Amino acid sequence: MTMTEGFESEKESPTAENMDDSLSDAAETEREYVRRRLRDESGREPSEEEVDEWLRRHTEGY
Repeated sequence: MTMTEGFESEKESPTAENMDDSLSDAAETEREYVRRRLRDESGREPSEEEVDEWLRRHTEGY
């Protein structure tokens, strides 16, 4: 199966660039969620290290 199977035209097929953008967007969305959650729990803006640690602890088993 190729990456373009199931798409009606080359224009609709995913490209490596589009897939990279989607992955980057998903990662940024996840970081924003964690940052907001930590801010709500602690009542202050979390540091990048705190966000990284939270993500590490909650994704370690994946």
